[in-house]
Amino acid sequence: MSCGFEDKAGIVYSSTSWGKWCQTIEDVTTEIKVDKITRAKDVSIKIMPSKLTCFVCNKEIFSGKLYDNIVVDESTWTLEDEDDNCRIIRIFLVKSNKLPSNCWKS
Repeated sequence: MSCGFEDKAGIVYSSTSWGKWCQTIEDVTTEIKVDKITRAKDVSIKIMPSKLTCFVCNKEIFSGKLYDNIVVDESTWTLEDEDDNCRIIRIFLVKSNKLPSNCWKS
C-alpha cells in the first residue's frame, strides 16, 4: 500500500475536526490547538498501547482505539506556545510496527 512515505520528506499529513496529525514510518504526531490560557494541569492525556484519550478542561477532544499498537514508554505529549493567540498540545506516539506498509488511516 502506498500512502506517501516514498515522498521526499517521508511524512503524511491529515487534518481533523480537533487539529491535525502526521506520520512517518516510525511515529505519529498529533497537534491540537487550545486557548492561550490552557495550562498543563488542564490537560489529561492517556497513552495506552492501542488506545489514546485527550481531555482539555474536562472536555473530551478525542478518545478511541489507535490504528495499530504503539510503544507507550517512548511516547509522550507536550504543551507549547504557538503564537500570541493559542497553544498547541503535541502528542508524539512511537509505532510498534515500523514497516512502510503500516500507514495509519485517518
